[in-house]
Amino acid sequence: MNSREGNRPPENLDAEAAEPAAAQNTATRAVRSGEHQVPPHSPAVTPVYQTAPFMFDSAEALVAGFERPDQRGLYSRLANPTVRVVEEKLAALEGAEDAVAFASGMAAISGTLGTLLEAGDRLLTAADLYGGTAAWLAWLVGLLRRHEAVVATYYPDDEIARRQMSAGGAMVAFEVRGGLPAANRLLDSLRLFTIMASLGGVESSVVLAAVTSHKNLTPAEREAQGIGDGLIRLSIGIEEGSDLEADLAQALSRVAG
Repeated sequence: MNSREGNRPPENLDAEAAEPAAAQNTATRAVRSGEHQVPPHSPAVTPVYQTAPFMFDSAEALVAGFERPDQRGLYSRLANPTVRVVEEKLAALEGAEDAVAFASGMAAISGTLGTLLEAGDRLLTAADLYGGTAAWLAWLVGLLRRHEAVVATYYPDDEIARRQMSAGGAMVAFEVRGGLPAANRLLDSLRLFTIMASLGGVESSVVLAAVTSHKNLTPAEREAQGIGDGLIRLSIGIEEGSDLEADLAQALSRVAG
């Protein structure tokens, strides 16, 4: 036995596994798809492989690794076993032939367009592109819609949203009267909402669209997309709702005053 035998990663991670039947429900696909562990040394849950290179017992095994189409368990920059399981699960859930996971949204966009487009091609896109949770969320929306400092509120609570979501969303956008100076004053007055460059997390956060996600658009372009200088976006975390409402109310009072 090679001296490294006991430390090598499981080479059977790329073993063929039965594809989930099309009739299987979503929960079953989420659990079973993409799992290729083979006994006797197979974990019940796919581990997070925190390594760049993987070891091989022989030159032959190394060559075979590079010849595998998916190059799983070879070099994480090419294909990481953990990431590959995620990709296969997503493909099964979406009913797709395959999926590719990227480290960021911009990486996904660049990879997709770079693969599909050639010199001279014309790309048609929507005009409104990305620029660079609980039931009590309605409390905040109600506060914003009633407050004199707010000129517009954007929250998906119409008939379509009620059909698509069971508990509302965690994102709210609103525009304050007074444009950028008023928006800056509101952000500086918040005590619980964390000012961030992007949104999402267990903590509630706030971002000013005109100087972050849509900074590279001209004022006219932002206005055409409904993004005024006073537009503020909130991501509601898991803190107590009444605390968040109180924080937002006191910050709005400073803007109104």
